[in-house]
Amino acid sequence: MAVKSIDFLNFAEDLFKSASREIEYRNVVSRSYYSSLHLINSFVLNAPKKQQNLINYLCDTKEHLNEKVDSKTLRSFGLRLEQQRRNRVKADYYLHRHLSSYEAKNALKEAKICRALLEKEEDKNI
Repeated sequence: MAVKSIDFLNFAEDLFKSASREIEYRNVVSRSYYSSLHLINSFVLNAPKKQQNLINYLCDTKEHLNEKVDSKTLRSFGLRLEQQRRNRVKADYYLHRHLSSYEAKNALKEAKICRALLEKEEDKNI
């Protein structure tokens, strides 16, 4: 069975419910980011393969020539994903910096918002 973007979100959600250690909070942040990344990647028609290239593409409104949604919406997803990536990089690489349950909760919340916004966009385009 193939893993889907929602599986990352569900895993992050389940982990957060029982999390009590910083390593668990870090994993919530990371899995939340990848949930959004894979979801957005599947939604964008001309999505570049590399993460940073995808973010750059989404943020650059001049690039959105053959997409099913408007540039303003794609840019907003790019900015959201960029912030989530910053948080994920902190969680995965800056081990000397504390990462709190609050940050994990916000990462999870942002991934859920991103999913809801994308589902709304998909409904508009049906």
